[in-house]
Amino acid sequence: MNSIGSFSVRVLILISLMAPAYGNDLSVVGVQFEISPHIYENTDIFRQTAVSLVQEAVLRYQPDLIVFPEYTGVFFQLISLGSIFSPYENWEDLSSRFREINPDFHISQVFLDSEEMISLYLEIWSNLSRQYGVTIVAGTCFVPVESQGSIRLVNRAFVVTPQGEIGYTQDKVFLTDFESSILGLSPGLVTAAKYFTVEGKKVCLSICRDTFFHQWESIFAEAFLWIDIKANGESYGPEQQELFQRALPARLEGSQIPYGITVCTVGSYLDLFWEGQSSLIYNSGKGILSLSAGDTVDRMDCIHGMLLDSGGGVPLR
Repeated sequence: MNSIGSFSVRVLILISLMAPAYGNDLSVVGVQFEISPHIYENTDIFRQTAVSLVQEAVLRYQPDLIVFPEYTGVFFQLISLGSIFSPYENWEDLSSRFREINPDFHISQVFLDSEEMISLYLEIWSNLSRQYGVTIVAGTCFVPVESQGSIRLVNRAFVVTPQGEIGYTQDKVFLTDFESSILGLSPGLVTAAKYFTVEGKKVCLSICRDTFFHQWESIFAEAFLWIDIKANGESYGPEQQELFQRALPARLEGSQIPYGITVCTVGSYLDLFWEGQSSLIYNSGKGILSLSAGDTVDRMDCIHGMLLDSGGGVPLR
């Protein structure tokens, strides 16, 4: 467990993904990010956290790519609300407080008015990407976009290049009921999804619930690495463990894609909580192997790296 101040984040490190047919390694660090109210208390604390994690990843593993999970940026957008609400309350209390001021208030308005916070959030990652020369998947934010003369809200993932530029964005398509009914989010389009490249290798991503749907398989068929960024709002028991197998492992099965990585949000905020287990998925061509920290690995001939969590690790030889 890595401690920063009075809160903690759990980190899952995966490094040096390599299949012989593809040539050089691709070094990847996935951060299993533990959300807490303290981490979003102000922008300085969040920036300190981001800097600390990226520095640790770069100094220890020299990665080409660092991945943060879904919702990493969502609660950063709420920092500007300051003392208006307590993050230990719940969504309904927050909404009620705003409705006292404006009877027509909807919770989506908070995020529709947060463009300045989104810009500040992306500036943090842009500076880190440029400083350390690494590509960063900066999780997701709820982003207002103009469409046919109206403004709608989408759950958007950002990929920041080593030059500090926004190199790629992708919107979540298959929303949860909470996202569509409570938050008022709108879906993106499957057809808008593309590859982005890291060290010359094709990388693709899907956002949580999207990964359960087969529509992506033909679009991402030529990928070297498929990233699934998750915020799973259910207790991670046997049922959810089985459900995770129907996400990225099922997408890679029967494909030519050698590697997948699932990176999860954990923790709690307001009356929301998230649990999950980040993992590496290896497609040998003869079957799918899912590896999480603490797994025992007897034989891995085509992959090199290490899974680390809370100071322990499993070497993948």
